[in-house]
Amino acid sequence: MARFPLEDLNDTSNDVQPVQGNVVSPTKTNLLELAKKDRKGAATRMVREYNGTKTEMSNHFAQWTANKARFEGLSGVRCVKVKDEKTCRIPLNAKTVFAGMNLARRLCLRIAAQIWSDPPLPEVEPAGNDDESRDSAQFSTRVALVLGGEDQLDLAGKGRRASERGMVYGSGFEHFWIDTKGNGHRPTQIQAHPEAQSVEDALIPVNPDGSGRSPLITRFVKEDDTLTDESTEARRTWLPRIRDTLLSGKHIRFIPSYTDIEECDGLMIADMVQYGVVKSLFPTLMDMDEDRRSEIVTARPHGAEMLLPPGKKDRKGEINDDSFVFVLTRYHRTGAEYTFGAHLITLGEDFLAWPPEKPEEFDGEWYDHGHDEPLEIPVTQYRVIDEEDNPYGVGFMETLGPANDIRNNILGSHIEHLRKFNSIKTFVPMVSNLTAEQMQSPTNTYIPIPQGGKPEREDLPNFPRAANEFLAFTTTEMQDDSSLQQTAQGLESTNVNSGRQAQQIVEQTHANLSGVSGNLKRGYIRANRIVLQMARAFYTIPQQIDWQGDDGAYKHRQWVGSDLTTTKNIRVKRGSFTMLQPTVKNQLAFEQVQLQAMGVQEYQGLIEGNVQSLTGLQDNANRLRVRRQISAFLEGPPEEWQFNPGEPQQDEEGNEIPPSALQDPVLGSMFQSLPMDLEPDIAALRTFEMGKTMAGTKFAAKPPQWRQGMIEAYQLMRAAAGIQTIEEQAQAAQAEQEAQQQEVQAQQQAAQTQQDTKLQETQMKIEGEIQKTEIAAQSKIAERAEPGAPSLVR
Repeated sequence: MARFPLEDLNDTSNDVQPVQGNVVSPTKTNLLELAKKDRKGAATRMVREYNGTKTEMSNHFAQWTANKARFEGLSGVRCVKVKDEKTCRIPLNAKTVFAGMNLARRLCLRIAAQIWSDPPLPEVEPAGNDDESRDSAQFSTRVALVLGGEDQLDLAGKGRRASERGMVYGSGFEHFWIDTKGNGHRPTQIQAHPEAQSVEDALIPVNPDGSGRSPLITRFVKEDDTLTDESTEARRTWLPRIRDTLLSGKHIRFIPSYTDIEECDGLMIADMVQYGVVKSLFPTLMDMDEDRRSEIVTARPHGAEMLLPPGKKDRKGEINDDSFVFVLTRYHRTGAEYTFGAHLITLGEDFLAWPPEKPEEFDGEWYDHGHDEPLEIPVTQYRVIDEEDNPYGVGFMETLGPANDIRNNILGSHIEHLRKFNSIKTFVPMVSNLTAEQMQSPTNTYIPIPQGGKPEREDLPNFPRAANEFLAFTTTEMQDDSSLQQTAQGLESTNVNSGRQAQQIVEQTHANLSGVSGNLKRGYIRANRIVLQMARAFYTIPQQIDWQGDDGAYKHRQWVGSDLTTTKNIRVKRGSFTMLQPTVKNQLAFEQVQLQAMGVQEYQGLIEGNVQSLTGLQDNANRLRVRRQISAFLEGPPEEWQFNPGEPQQDEEGNEIPPSALQDPVLGSMFQSLPMDLEPDIAALRTFEMGKTMAGTKFAAKPPQWRQGMIEAYQLMRAAAGIQTIEEQAQAAQAEQEAQQQEVQAQQQAAQTQQDTKLQETQMKIEGEIQKTEIAAQSKIAERAEPGAPSLVR
């Protein structure tokens, strides 16, 4: 397979390379080697190979021109094939559809809005299973969020705009490049020991025997490489910045031409850039004479005019900062032809602006030598619909555009019918004495006319019913083709009879758009990978990064590209880029809580992120406070920390109480308990956050005595929240059962005692009655034995 199918094999400026082993080297000198010998020849060859794509790209240009015209609302546009070559035909009297009635454009924009309604977030996976790899991946994720945020590259917003271009051109592209002065300048800093005098001895050990170093501090570098503590005396250093440019298929040529961005060996990027921007990027232009600069600015390779920004005109005769320059950029991956990749830029038709001309500054390789890793071609592709043998893909305007023409024709007929209705003719008999003035006179005016001289109005037939039905059919077919039915667009439909049916339609819409969403997702992931790769390779000067952490604390860190982890494993963060609105995500989370698949505390943490921006919900201060404590804990014990829990205590019974880790001054101040922490709801929240941390590997890596501080704080909060383990629940149940048994036994014992008391009382009563009976009997016996004798019983 030829690496450069568009090259001219008869080019005499190329050298034939010898055969090395079983691998045949290219028959042409690569551009970097050629640039070392003939810079103008390399630039000319780049433009010649770009011009050679004219025939192959003509069909794409015709289709894109038709799509763009239809997207702008023009009617009657046709893309026809003549001898295997497409041609776009736009009528001279082509009319523009009324604003707001271009259904194809509206559906295209709604597709992009639907897919990007839940913005994606990047997440870098660790390169290993150790804490260092996890920390590096976490910091790389933070850098990706900052560099790709709205105030810098805005990768999510640019991805949506690129996908909107893809609706017309099949794909939208984003080109990333390094602006060497984009982040301004700052005093040059270096980490050195306090006694260092220059850059050379910044890290020389202080001790003569080299046994140790003093703690390094930040020093400033002066013009002569000596060190100072005053920033005003330091030389200024420019900081690089990653920038991006949105492009369409008109600007991109793949090498080979049948491959896409993931498979191509190289890429050509053509663009028209304002002269003022070009001068700032390539100052060597100003070293040339005026005629040479004019030649570069006015050069126009094939198709350069169509690369102009919308609404801009090419004024070739004028040379000022607003004039446009043709810029051709070329990249090659690391491979057989280019061992360390390639990056070249040509201005006009024959001026090679990059690599620099000076041999000591020659650097046209596209490779991260610092980490010995190849770099991706810094272009990401947001392709809409895949199509075989078409690396640019297909946009929805290619399928919706023709149907939109039919719809516009019917709407035009409607408008024409209404126009005729508003200007119905009136027929007056020739023998009538009516005049035009009398016909237009106000009402309540009596006009005498002869017998049979009454005027008649034109009989205008009703608009055909079939046309109305066909209009509705066309609209429905376009909505189906875009996978956006009325319900999916948030519109009411008479065919939907329940909320469940509406939900099923929306879910089916997400399924139908999954292919498009997957393509755009790959483009976003590649964009983040490129940004981190370029930052890792080219951010060699320390820069400051600031962000607000999950604990609500404002954080900052000085970093360089080498602090980032490898960028091979990047994904879209789970829970983002779902095409779901925040309220829907909240409802799904609530259903998980009802199914007991998610805890209440986890649910509360989720809804803070899902609907916070919609409802103005404030961050939970108690959650942020415990996260700040956890963040401080995970930083580990301070240097020279000694565990000091204090002396053992004794309880009221004289038993010894082991010392608590929270009595240690450092741990005690870190997990200081406030009165509201013992409230059940807040204690439950703190228990959840601490428990989640204790389940991680970072917690396990800390010293045992350091871990004991969080364990005791966790147990204290768990007790305050009333949360019990299975063992504690069993012990509590057993204690309750024993208490119940003791109560039953006490009740039984009390009942037995009461029964014994009653029995004793009964026996005593019986004995008293028996005694009385015996005494009475004895008295009677005595009376019978001695009559007249005094009785013994009163």
